[in-house]
Amino acid sequence: MKKLLREGNTGCRTGTGKISFLLLFFVLSFDVFPQVPINGFCKYQEFNINPGFDKLFPLNYNGDSYTDLLLFNPSGKKICALDGFQNSSFGQSHLHEIRQQFSSIQYLRDTNQNITGYAFISRKQSSAGIMKINQEGKPEIESLIKFNTYPENISVADINGDGKPELLISGGAFDGLSIVYSDKKLIEKKIADKTNYPEAVFADLDHDNYTDVAAFEIFTRTLQFFYNNSKGDFSKVREIHLNNPINQLQAADLDFDSYSDLIFSSGNGINIFYGDFASAYADTLNIPAKFRVDKFITGDFNKDGKIDIAYLNIEEGVLSLIFAKDNRTFYPELIYFKKDSLNDIAPYYSKFVDGISLLGNNGKLYLVSELTSFSDSVSIASGGYPTALSYFDKDNNGITDLCFIDGFTTSLNLITRNISGIPETWFPVPMFGNESVILVDNKNPQDKIFYCFTEDKKLIEILNVDLKKNTYTRNSIYTAGMIKDVELNSGYDKIYTAFLEDGRLGVTVFSKFGNKYSGYSLKDIRSNVINASLSVSGSPVVFYAADEMDSIYLGWKFLEDNKKSSEIKTGLKNTYDVFLHAVNFPVKSNPALYGILTSDIKNLIVYLNRSSFIISAENGNRIKVKNPLFFGETRSEGLRKVYFYNDAMHTINSLDISAVNRKISSDIITVDIDARTLFIKNMNSQKYHIVYIDKTENCINIKELK
Repeated sequence: MKKLLREGNTGCRTGTGKISFLLLFFVLSFDVFPQVPINGFCKYQEFNINPGFDKLFPLNYNGDSYTDLLLFNPSGKKICALDGFQNSSFGQSHLHEIRQQFSSIQYLRDTNQNITGYAFISRKQSSAGIMKINQEGKPEIESLIKFNTYPENISVADINGDGKPELLISGGAFDGLSIVYSDKKLIEKKIADKTNYPEAVFADLDHDNYTDVAAFEIFTRTLQFFYNNSKGDFSKVREIHLNNPINQLQAADLDFDSYSDLIFSSGNGINIFYGDFASAYADTLNIPAKFRVDKFITGDFNKDGKIDIAYLNIEEGVLSLIFAKDNRTFYPELIYFKKDSLNDIAPYYSKFVDGISLLGNNGKLYLVSELTSFSDSVSIASGGYPTALSYFDKDNNGITDLCFIDGFTTSLNLITRNISGIPETWFPVPMFGNESVILVDNKNPQDKIFYCFTEDKKLIEILNVDLKKNTYTRNSIYTAGMIKDVELNSGYDKIYTAFLEDGRLGVTVFSKFGNKYSGYSLKDIRSNVINASLSVSGSPVVFYAADEMDSIYLGWKFLEDNKKSSEIKTGLKNTYDVFLHAVNFPVKSNPALYGILTSDIKNLIVYLNRSSFIISAENGNRIKVKNPLFFGETRSEGLRKVYFYNDAMHTINSLDISAVNRKISSDIITVDIDARTLFIKNMNSQKYHIVYIDKTENCINIKELK
């Protein structure tokens, strides 16, 4: 191999380094965004279960301290009982053969709200009934009633004060509305017929302490009120015309004023009719949703004393949370995650766990709950499809906050943590496009600047977020060629970009003046370049790899004070994919380059500085990610080192250089990492963690380094 060229000798392959100046015009927007208080409600868990079930029902059939789950299929002949266990996990499952099929199950309660049994309907078998469930989760039918049409929905309440709950039966293919009484056997009584009510619910509509009925009639698109005469006899007294059909109807006191409110979903929205002393239901609220609301649930998920709404969209497989701001206003929705084959959603309340359970028909069960502490490994919900991940420090108080780009919603999402390290607020900032890298200017405590870009594109999107005023601006700057690297020198308000234009390496340096950016470009640094990386903390320098005459060359060019370049011919054929990472901090005032060269045959690690060129072989399959090399801190004194992620082996390796022995050592520091992007940081005061986007689950995993 050739020796390093001495400084000042540019070699015959280095270009003229022409400088051009430019003034950038950009799109600037200004807006206000909400910081949504999630108060730790972001813990994500996934469980493998028996496939083939698309409905779930939470209950406690074995009488222990933990909530169990029943999984069923309205057209199937099996039911799966899943034992709840400590730490919001699940234990043994029980698979039971059943003769009676279930479409929906509801609790039966006595006057003290104790659960005494369960009511069910079966659309396929045109029936309803009452059952017990034994300690292994197997249903035991006690009574059954058959219908001539197909029931789809059931609501339960004691309508006549005799201490026995009655059943309200409705459905889009069911004849009218029926009340089912229990008197030694089940007896049906019609309160409306010869029409269809897809949705109906028991509720005290006139505030007289007797349960009434609210029902949606499909042909006239009216919400109809049936009042109870205190003896369980119902008569229709009024109706409200609606513009669109509804998907689901519930009754609850959302604003804590002791009046029953009616909540229903209709298309891409949730509507609330607020109850009042006159039973007028004149105060209404429409909450727009990003997707069709197929099923929703309510609950105080973030523990702030207000009732929130979570909904499921089946087509996209989206779980979305709409947190309450106060009793009658709500924050914009947050997309928590996106999964294929999601079918059902239900509240999940167990010992020390308040959350949401979701079921997919692909043999997956998902649980979202409150994160109360960092364990050895924890996962956080992070939007529909996170493409980039980084960190910042609100208030510059030493607590690492998280930021990620959600490619599904095209937004930059900021998650701040409280003094205990628990995620406290989540707020999305809209973006122009989706990017894969986030660089953060952390200089100011409340005013953070996020630079977002993707390798081999020209755009850098800049989001300046004021965390105190809840405002942001969006700027866009463009490079002359395809971006290979971007680095910040925040102390001088400069952005360095290395780019390729027709294989020619150039660097543009942008300077920030208020909210404007201007820049100058150093072009034609080297032709036939295949990759480049920047180091800017000392004397700014660009390192590069070039492909010429079937060989790979490595070199560098200093960017200021007219310093010249140096280059080496590696002796390697150009059969490798080349990944470069220049150290972004001085190593004895000597900037250096780390590289991963990977092929179908082998992987190589290279190290280059002014005085050394070292190369070594690395076992493992071909590395395919675009950014395998990165900095990290794994010691309390904050020693920064270079690591690389081997996506083929799912390992993270540290790199150490011995210039004396001319060796590169590589040690595995953790395994079983399936990452899209990642960083190493201390997420609490004592431990360091691998923080990464899981490629399969599309969540943020935080894994403690041992």
